[in-house]
Amino acid sequence: MTRSSRTVRTLLLATMALVACGCSSTPEGAVAKVDVVFTGTSELSFRLRRLIEDMLIDFERAPQSEAPLFDAALDLQDHFVGRGHPDAKVSYRLEREPKLRVIFDVREGPRATVSRLQFDGNYFGGLWKPTVGIGYSTVYRHDLDYPSVQVPANFFYSPSPNSTFSGRTFTADWKNIIEVSDLFNFVGGVDFNQQWAYTNTNVDHQFPLFNPLIENWGAASQTGLYGQIRSTLFDSLTLTLGGRLDWQSRFGQVGTWRAGAAYLWRETDTKFKGSYGTAFK
Repeated sequence: MTRSSRTVRTLLLATMALVACGCSSTPEGAVAKVDVVFTGTSELSFRLRRLIEDMLIDFERAPQSEAPLFDAALDLQDHFVGRGHPDAKVSYRLEREPKLRVIFDVREGPRATVSRLQFDGNYFGGLWKPTVGIGYSTVYRHDLDYPSVQVPANFFYSPSPNSTFSGRTFTADWKNIIEVSDLFNFVGGVDFNQQWAYTNTNVDHQFPLFNPLIENWGAASQTGLYGQIRSTLFDSLTLTLGGRLDWQSRFGQVGTWRAGAAYLWRETDTKFKGSYGTAFK
């Protein structure tokens, strides 16, 4: 046997041995060979895939189990919650034919940020407890209504298939709790709320030249003055009476009130409550 024949035979035997033992030439830790698609978000796909790359590799190594995909959806959901979308939801859909493909469906929901600064006081041995606070919050929401089985052409029938909303709110409040006596306490204060909003809607985002962008701006403010007195009688009966006066920039001045009573049946530790009042929203 010549030297070249022995070399070829050796290579053939080595190849047969690799096949027999089930070895693979793919290096351990290779990037998952699965197509990944993200829908419902404008965030770049390669950045989202980077967040779940390890779980995709685990799925490629054992595609019969969908547990890594479930964990990946949870991690993506936490990612969007951390970016200011508290109502974000992420689900996935797996396609095995004609090739391995996973679609992550992202529902970001509104983006919200809330900031508040508050001071709580306690004076005269607890007789007066004031609270002063200011806050600022923002909300951003993007709605895009795609065609569906129920409505095949949403962009013709939906009143707002592509719209955005941006809102800002500033609040300030001053609340006081005054312990008049062991039987009476008073809660009263003033609060202020200022809101700004902007919306734009493209009724037909498929043919924008025929349906131009519709934009709206708005602002409203409200100032409220309120007070409530609470009395506990006979150690079991509690009576409350309160009122509120609001000044709204669009609807003018509105007054509301509320009265209530609660009775504690101590033998069975059962409380009966009832109230009646008016409201303004």
